[in-house]
Amino acid sequence: GSGALKVLENLELHDAMKSHAVTILYNYARLQEVKLQHSVAFNIYQTIIKERPNYMDAYLRIASICETRGNNRDASTWLLLALQVNPNHEETLLHLGKLAMKILNFSRAQKYLEKILSRNSNHALANVLLGNIFFSSAKYDTESQ
Repeated sequence: GSGALKVLENLELHDAMKSHAVTILYNYARLQEVKLQHSVAFNIYQTIIKERPNYMDAYLRIASICETRGNNRDASTWLLLALQVNPNHEETLLHLGKLAMKILNFSRAQKYLEKILSRNSNHALANVLLGNIFFSSAKYDTESQ
């Protein structure tokens, strides 16, 4: 496990080769996730982020690991860090929207989904989730009356 973490630190590679090493390391981390070695995968993703702070998929995977562990707050923190790197990253916004919906914070979820739709009005999942929010909100309004 820890030997893979040293790949980026120890190898003096040209930039093109280094990007391949990062991809290989990312795929190795995905394999560790599938094997339920979440701590190993988590550490590898953190190493990738140190080397390539704009590697958005590493943030998303760490957030997914946090969510799998039942820690939505940490998942949200990692996603918000990803948004600092790329404020318009659709997958990150979508994940934040889903997390907000999970805790019934529909206004926050709506904000993230509308940000996606402001740039890509045909984003199917964002449209469906926003529809679900409106449906849920109408349902709560009807029940409270």
